[in-house]
Amino acid sequence: MTIRLPQRNILDYVLRLFGKRRAIVMPREVIGESGPYSTIVARKESFFTALLRPRNRKLPDGFVYMEDFYESVKLP
Repeated sequence: MTIRLPQRNILDYVLRLFGKRRAIVMPREVIGESGPYSTIVARKESFFTALLRPRNRKLPDGFVYMEDFYESVKLP
């Protein structure tokens, strides 16, 4: 299974200036049904949702902060 992550863009850097973080979510319906040779595309949460959420608030199930995910898999 291949997981494609969204790339960081200018809005992510704007959020960082405000001390906020953006989360990503994997589509749940695809994870259980796909085979070993499938591709899952993660999607970012809305810029405005991330901007209005209090800092370091616990995320809903299925969401992960982008920075935490990048650090856990050691991506540039």
